[in-house]
Amino acid sequence: LAVLNKAWNCILENEAYRCLPELLCRDWQIEVTEPLRRDWLPTTAGKMVEVNIVGQGRRAGETLLILGESKLQLSRKYVDAFLNTRFRQIVTGGLTSFPVIITHMEAEPGVVAYAKERGMAVYLSYQFHCMN
Repeated sequence: LAVLNKAWNCILENEAYRCLPELLCRDWQIEVTEPLRRDWLPTTAGKMVEVNIVGQGRRAGETLLILGESKLQLSRKYVDAFLNTRFRQIVTGGLTSFPVIITHMEAEPGVVAYAKERGMAVYLSYQFHCMN
C-alpha cells in the first residue's frame, strides 16, 4: 500500500508541474517564472528537506517562492502540520513563500475550504485537465 501511495503522489506531482502554472495564474494571479520541480531545501535548523513542489513566481511585482506538497487524502491535521511546521521552517532567501497542496480527495468533509481559509492554494487531481 505504501508503494502505491508513493506512486500516486508522484503522478499527482508530475501533473501539478504541468498544470499549476495555469491554475495559479487563473486563481491567484501568480505568474510562474521558472519550471516547478521537486527539490531539497534548507530549513532554519540547518537540515535539508525534500519539497514536492518548488518554484518561483511573481504577483503584483513581488517575487514569491512557491512551496507545495502532495497528499493522497488531505486532512486538517496535515494542513496544520504543513503550515505550522514544515512550511515555516524552510529558508526562503527573503522571498515571501506561497503554500500549495495538491490532493486526490478530502479525508474528511470541509478540508479544502479549511486549507483555503488559511491562505493555501489547494487543487484536486481532477482539476489537472489543463491546456498546457
